[in-house]
Amino acid sequence: MKWHLGYSVKEDTLAAIEEACQTFRNTQPELVLFFSDSIRFERVAVLLHGIFPKAVTMGASTYASFSLQGLCRNGINVMALIGGGDVRICANHIDEITKYPMKYKQNIERAVSQLEPLQPGTQNTVCFLLNPAGTGSEELVLDTIGEVLHDKHIPVVGGSASSEACVTGKVSLNGRIYADSSVFALIQLSKGHVYIYQENIFKPMDHTFTITRADVDRRTIYELDGHPAAEVLCRALQVPFDQLALKLVRHPFGRIPDNKLFVDEVERVNQDGSITTFCRVFNQSQIVLLEPCDCQQTLSQTLAAIHAEMPVIDSSIIINCYSRTQMFLQNGWMDEFLHVFGTSMGAYIGLTSHGEQLGDYQLNLTLLVLSFGGTV
Repeated sequence: MKWHLGYSVKEDTLAAIEEACQTFRNTQPELVLFFSDSIRFERVAVLLHGIFPKAVTMGASTYASFSLQGLCRNGINVMALIGGGDVRICANHIDEITKYPMKYKQNIERAVSQLEPLQPGTQNTVCFLLNPAGTGSEELVLDTIGEVLHDKHIPVVGGSASSEACVTGKVSLNGRIYADSSVFALIQLSKGHVYIYQENIFKPMDHTFTITRADVDRRTIYELDGHPAAEVLCRALQVPFDQLALKLVRHPFGRIPDNKLFVDEVERVNQDGSITTFCRVFNQSQIVLLEPCDCQQTLSQTLAAIHAEMPVIDSSIIINCYSRTQMFLQNGWMDEFLHVFGTSMGAYIGLTSHGEQLGDYQLNLTLLVLSFGGTV
């Protein structure tokens, strides 16, 4: 099994694709994964499918992609997997994600049926998911996938597309473009295994609250501990109402189910004192205010944890939140981030996402790393 990377920033889309695919142009990959700027995304999707009609071609538009070449704002990053009989890829899409994605559960079941029987504890299979941005439907999609994959013990990891515009972005599967459907690929290795790591750049503060009134579908919190949400947060952070939104940029919410920290970014502070977030919130659940961690220490912990589980890394896919990307650029952390991943994660490719998905949860301000290893 071999992983090939391709990259191009040429303005002409066809020339860019030819350059990005030059090392594997005459091969027969099982999977071609790609990320590009939103302006050329649709044409890239169609052209790649035309070049590799027998492969699963899957991608997303992104504000910035990542690879061994660094951070790319206006260009194409491609990863091709040449399986050589050691990998099985089964892909499909989930439609009507804002209304009733459960109607398409059979698409997931059909993909699972094409896999080899899973052996407990082998950790050789993963579901990689890409969602269009701006639909607010990530949790509905995850619920649908979970209906099929929970009992199969197949982990789910993915991200929502992004673009130069706020919270918009499309995805593609086999040359088709989707703005209101999700796409996924089940990746199963016959040799080696997969590992998923979640990096948080935030840690809990001493401010924990119970959500006492919320609208789950609208992802909006009205009351914390029985009082108006904004009023409670202003008091905790010692800021007036008109400064609360800016303060919450550095102090997002954390959810801690099963002792795991999941970050929930605030979308807006509403004039009625409610708070709308980018993740689903539940009545009678708890949230905690967060504060930033030390960047270098966090990166060191990430490397140690991943390499402890996977000493040999062949390739990785990374999903890095849009707001994290902005934070790293503003604080001068991006060069260190790119250096660490360029020297430690194998042949890697990644996207900037408007939402990260892990298991049953939609996350924000998070880095997810999906690594493949042990195949040498």
